[in-house]
Amino acid sequence: MRYSTDRRPATPATLPTAVPTAVPTAVPMAARRTAILAAVQAYNQAHPDALPPHASVGLLLAMFPGESGFTGSLAQLRAAGFGSAISEQLRALVAAGLLSLQPNGHGAPTTYRLLLP
Repeated sequence: MRYSTDRRPATPATLPTAVPTAVPTAVPMAARRTAILAAVQAYNQAHPDALPPHASVGLLLAMFPGESGFTGSLAQLRAAGFGSAISEQLRALVAAGLLSLQPNGHGAPTTYRLLLP
């Protein structure tokens, strides 16, 4: 059980907002971790001056534990321990081509999609 004073990184269980996709994309957590690490490392090598923050891997794993869509709020991500700069981090990941952003409008949550090579 997680307590409010718990400072450990978020886990998929603490962010139950993964969005099922039309095509099943669920993959084992180890394979997802490997794919996310490889994508971030490839981007870092290709763009050494524009490195996404190291916490990007943990953030991506928490947002996308097995599905490729996330509709959680920024408040949920902040509460899960990802800090107040989460908006900037998400914008950097979109700019890096690791995430896509689909605003749903009229109060509906924004959908982020994980883009792995």
